[in-house]
Amino acid sequence: MMVELSLHDVQWSREQGYPVLILHVEGEASGTLTIALSPGDAQLLSSRPPTSGLERLRLFGLIETITNGFSAQLQEIRLRLEPSMVLAADLLFASETHEFIAPASFADAMVLAKRADAPLLIDEHELRVIRAAQSANAAGRRTVHSSDPNLSHSMVAFIESLQLDDLPGPAD
Repeated sequence: MMVELSLHDVQWSREQGYPVLILHVEGEASGTLTIALSPGDAQLLSSRPPTSGLERLRLFGLIETITNGFSAQLQEIRLRLEPSMVLAADLLFASETHEFIAPASFADAMVLAKRADAPLLIDEHELRVIRAAQSANAAGRRTVHSSDPNLSHSMVAFIESLQLDDLPGPAD
């Protein structure tokens, strides 16, 4: 069964140190899904992309012009999880007489979805796999953070054990 997603926001994740795309999950599996983006991909999803992304935006315009020339429309975007646990997309284009699917990167598909207001879909099983992986990663981060006091004590003990008396002081 396919689950519908919608673009919600792009934010900087201080915890993870990179931008993330926040998608709303509709239906019974409702909630949010957070996907890492490169800074350049995040900028393309902003309301005012930087001039460094204009070349790529021209390609999106070209795709739109070609599909309109063939009287085709972007009908939907189906996200899929590759074996390497990377999200990719299949773009479903349709005209009155033809239908075709074009593979795309996740980030390019998000920009096209925003520009065409096309529905985003993902298989429910793949959504569960992504959420399980993200939960495991979050649990791992909590484990690392919970050991920070021990790490701090170890670091303090190590620093105190250093023989620093022989080192010269700051230069005047």
